[in-house]
Amino acid sequence: MSRTTPIRWLLPSLLLALVIACGSDGDTDDVADGEAGARLFDAPLITNTSATYTVDDLVSFGYKKSRQIDTELLPNAQDAWYGFFNQKDIEVWVYETHQDALDFGVGPAEEIFGVKRAPKVGISVLPTERFVNKYAAYAVFGNLVMLCESELATCEALIDKFD
Repeated sequence: MSRTTPIRWLLPSLLLALVIACGSDGDTDDVADGEAGARLFDAPLITNTSATYTVDDLVSFGYKKSRQIDTELLPNAQDAWYGFFNQKDIEVWVYETHQDALDFGVGPAEEIFGVKRAPKVGISVLPTERFVNKYAAYAVFGNLVMLCESELATCEALIDKFD
């Protein structure tokens, strides 16, 4: 038996281990509650139940409106905007009351987070064949439903300006 025999078996074994490791990345970010393709997201924030706000109230605290969104697919929404705060995207849906935001806005918001192919609402979703969700959480702030990029803290930072 020559001295190169262990090396001859070691190299293929290492390559096999590398192939197996690359085939299973162990990343669970794309699975939530056992649903393949669903994305994990922060739990929603629900606050200021009796308050009523407009998008202009958010603008006064630094929210930058970028594009108005058609509310046709948002039942009972009065207005909807895509914009930015602290260099993060926040989509805002305006309802008449807090209860309307809960009754009519939470369902579409949860669909965006819970399924791979959400309804085409505003610019929060792309065409279903190329759906990519950039929002990680939502907040119900008074009569507003806010979709938050990256994490709930994106919306919380704007909401905190009202204190």
